[in-house]
Amino acid sequence: MKKIFFFLGFILSVFILSSCDKDKNEEDDKEKHIPVFNNKKLLVYCSGNESGLYGRKYEYDSYGRLIKVYKNGEITQEYNYDYDKLSFNITNSKERIGGSLTTTGFIEQKSYRPSEDRYYSYSYDEDWHLKSETLFNYKEDECVENVWTWVNDNVVTLTMRYYTLDFYGNKKFKFDSNSAFKYTNDSVPTPIENKAGIPFLYYSLEEIEPIIAIKNLLGVSTKNLPVSFINSSGKEYRIDWTLDNEGYPIRVDFNKKSLYFTWN
Repeated sequence: MKKIFFFLGFILSVFILSSCDKDKNEEDDKEKHIPVFNNKKLLVYCSGNESGLYGRKYEYDSYGRLIKVYKNGEITQEYNYDYDKLSFNITNSKERIGGSLTTTGFIEQKSYRPSEDRYYSYSYDEDWHLKSETLFNYKEDECVENVWTWVNDNVVTLTMRYYTLDFYGNKKFKFDSNSAFKYTNDSVPTPIENKAGIPFLYYSLEEIEPIIAIKNLLGVSTKNLPVSFINSSGKEYRIDWTLDNEGYPIRVDFNKKSLYFTWN
């Protein structure tokens, strides 16, 4: 009888251990889908003026993923993530944005609902740098593709390609434009380390602020901060950074506009 109880106990312990291992493996798999949060600090407040008025406050979860955006004390956006389905949703007062994530937890595609007349897709290189962002605007029958070229872990060029879309959604090329980023100049002979992981990928501060808050969903950021931007006409604009004593930007001046940052 003791042998029977021992055998049954052994079988039960094996079952429990295997169940625990399965649960642990499933949890580990979920963890793999969450972007690695390497940066020490996150953007918690950003304003376009030194007084700090009319800015946005950002709130994150323990993984460094954006969950809420506030303006004037009111929630303007909420983010929800489902790593079982590799999906996310953004809700605000006007519309809902749904999307999917790669197995590494980066944005793969997103669309605006319920109309779904705007659809974005994203691609990454083998080092998980953001390689392209493509907007299909079915309402306007057009497509815009941003393509970034990376050299030594920094973006050096941005190519914008414009297409028309036919009835079947096929693209017809219209024109493109090329711009570039530089990481040194006469005032900055040594590249500035991008400690905050700012994804400086576009050519206006209005586009850059919201993607700083979701930086952990957009692949690996540039190694350095750009100090100038050269547009498609060859005109060069300085990008001036003011850093705190830890090397985090507290202000950026670009094309006659400024942003002020608070990190935590």
